[in-house]
Formats: sequence, structure tokens, C-alpha cells
Amino acid sequence: MIDALLTMIDRGSAAAASSALEDLAGSMQAHLDVEEEVYFPLIERLAPEHSATLREARLTHLELRERIEALRQHLALGELEDARSALTKLLHELRAHEQMEARLIADLARTEPR
Repeated sequence: MIDALLTMIDRGSAAAASSALEDLAGSMQAHLDVEEEVYFPLIERLAPEHSATLREARLTHLELRERIEALRQHLALGELEDARSALTKLLHELRAHEQMEARLIADLARTEPR
């Protein structure tokens, strides 16, 4: 999905890039929803000492949604250079978020069962 989006931006096809973005946005939204509705509440109940990390993750989710919307707007206006820059920022934020979640999972795996 990301490769298709990059390809369409590089080819100068804002309409095709918008379509690829919607595929990516749908997948990301589903991923974020599962975390917010299932995983985060479960972790809060079972390991409340990680509540600060979960607050940070929720804030990052908002930022990711904002970055998707910014990318959407750039594509709608045909601003392909700005769209590429927005995509780079989105991917950087997503990578950092996934690394934070990997650390959280590792911490949870080391936690003694209650």
C-alpha cells in the first residue's frame, strides 16, 4: 500500500495517490481502532503501571490521524511535493509508534503475572 502511494505521488497522479491513501488509511484506522478498543483497555486493567505509555500512544494515534488528513488535503489540492513530505512525516511517526509498542510488549512479557 505504501509503495503504491509513493509510486502514484512520484508519477504525479494525485487521484491515484488519493485512492492508494484511502486503502492505507482504512488499514491504519482498523489497526488503531483495535488497539484503542481492545488492547489498551486490557493493558490498563492488567498492568496499570503502563498508563503513561498508553496515554502517549493515544496521543500518537491522534497525530497519525492528523497526518493522514494533512496528506489527504495535499493530494486533494494536487500538492504532490507537500504530499510526499506529509507521507514521510506520517511514516516516521508510525515507525516511532510501532517501536514504542514493541517496547511496551517486551515490558509486559517481563512482568510477573498477578
